[in-house]
Amino acid sequence: MARAFAADPTVAGYDLLNEPNPGLSPGLTDVGPIAQYYARAIAAIRGAERGARGGFSHIAFFEPSVLWSAVGTDAPPAPALLTDPNIVFAPHLYGGSLAVASVDDGYRYAADAAAAYGTTVWSGEWGWFGDPKSDAPRIADYVGQEDAHLWGGAWWDWKQACGDPHMYSDGDDMTPEPVSVSLNRFACPSGRALGIPPTTRRLLSRAYPRMAPGRLAALISDPATGRFAIRGSDPVRAGSCRLVVWVPGAARPRLTARHVTRIRTRRASGGWIVSGCARGVYELRRG
Repeated sequence: MARAFAADPTVAGYDLLNEPNPGLSPGLTDVGPIAQYYARAIAAIRGAERGARGGFSHIAFFEPSVLWSAVGTDAPPAPALLTDPNIVFAPHLYGGSLAVASVDDGYRYAADAAAAYGTTVWSGEWGWFGDPKSDAPRIADYVGQEDAHLWGGAWWDWKQACGDPHMYSDGDDMTPEPVSVSLNRFACPSGRALGIPPTTRRLLSRAYPRMAPGRLAALISDPATGRFAIRGSDPVRAGSCRLVVWVPGAARPRLTARHVTRIRTRRASGGWIVSGCARGVYELRRG
């Protein structure tokens, strides 16, 4: 698998193992086998990349144990065994949702763990699965912290058939729940598509940088107004024309910039793709 993708620029990286559990129970935190597996897997991937024509190093996304993702206090894999420079800590941040921790606690636990590895965080799974309007404040808290931390992540989505056992809350009742609560929802038992709840869509479709030269320094994005501010710094003196930003909304965005030139806007489904050339300490904002 690694050799097949070793030279593919569309592959960002490899998630080494989803929600690993070496047989742990609460209070038992021997995650040594997980770290040992990760070290061997990364070494094998790097070997495949070196052996492929045009191969290059892809990110190795590694997760803590499944218990860490549930409670946020279980021991993560030993940092001493994960010395590769191209790794990213990828827990499942369900604080405030499925996990017992709060949104704030989930972010704090992840930041502390990632610091031990000298890397950043990609939340491999997150999401809320209750009433969209009631969940909206916590989702807003989550995405605000995601921007403030300059992290990324993926909402956990799936399609669950109306006849799936999860759709029944009472074993004696043959009537499924009225709505399948994945991101793209549908009614049961008809299967009629309901789409993404508007409150959730607005939060998830907020403005964000798809690519940014150098290193991002700050990101502020307001889902309610569409206003945003992106700041970064590119050490390459010549600069780069690889600043690409997604901006939602029907109206062409009016932007202000510092050290960003050749700004172009291209209409896309649901919004706009903004591109430009950034140099030195740069900023792009709307509103």
